[in-house]
Amino acid sequence: MVAMMDIGLGEVKALDRELDAVANRIGGRFSRRETRDRVRSYLAGLLGPVQRKNAWQVVEQIGDADPYGL
Repeated sequence: MVAMMDIGLGEVKALDRELDAVANRIGGRFSRRETRDRVRSYLAGLLGPVQRKNAWQVVEQIGDADPYGL
């Protein structure tokens, strides 16, 4: 098992800003606001601690009920 690295609040905020920047860059390709918002959630799910990155595990990580919108 890999130990989690301790990171500070400043680092978390910096990572959050970077994730926003990537989501904004990709999100411009989608016309609907809901889809652009989902892009960020999907990226956060992929980067999260879930070991298996299938649709069900990703939506559980981001708090959705089912993967159909993903």
